[in-house]
Order: sequence, then C-alpha cells, then structure tokens
Amino acid sequence: MPATTSEKGLGALPFGSMHSKAAARRASGSLGGLQARLPHSLAKAVALFPEKMYDFVSYAYDSIQDPHSDYAVQMQTVCRHHHERFMTAVNQMPEKDRNWFAAKIFDTARCRAIALPEAD
Repeated sequence: MPATTSEKGLGALPFGSMHSKAAARRASGSLGGLQARLPHSLAKAVALFPEKMYDFVSYAYDSIQDPHSDYAVQMQTVCRHHHERFMTAVNQMPEKDRNWFAAKIFDTARCRAIALPEAD
C-alpha cells in the first residue's frame, strides 16, 4: 500500500494548496490572454457582420476601462475599411457620448486612436 502524504512527512495539503494556486494562475493567464485578444477578435467579427457596427463602436467606452486595451487601435482598421458604416454608427450615438468618443477615444476624421494602451 502506498504511503500517504502524512507518512511521507509532507502533511495534509490544505484547500488552497500550491497545486490549486498554480491552477488558478494558469486559469488567470488564460483569461488574460482572452481579454488581450478581445479587441482584435471583435474588430474581425464586425468586419464580417458590419450590421453590428453600432455595438462595436459603443463598446469602446467599456474597453478603455482597461488601460492596456488596444481597442481604439483596432478600431482604426475598422474605420478605414468600413468608413461609411463606422461613421453612421458613431453618428447614431447620443450627442454627449459622440462628443466624448471624439475627444477621448477616437479621431473619426483621420481614423486615428486617441486612447492608446499603456505599456506593460
């Protein structure tokens, strides 16, 4: 019969042991990777489904709450390739939101990001 951890002198591993902490770090890293890829993935998705452009543009406020998000940078490509639909979506925003978007997130006239990600 194999020796138990107590018999090996290791003691009982409590809940929250190193094994579960390592698993939590791996899961956190996976989620972080998904979060980091989200702006790029959404830009690709809206290119395939441009009828969702308003949702894409409107999500910009939420996305920049993460200082490392490059959402506004990803919007540059969408703005350039789908400019008319992009501008229609921006113009559908309430005036207050549209003005804030133009001042803080994105220069629609030049298709340039204003909200740039912070360096890691």
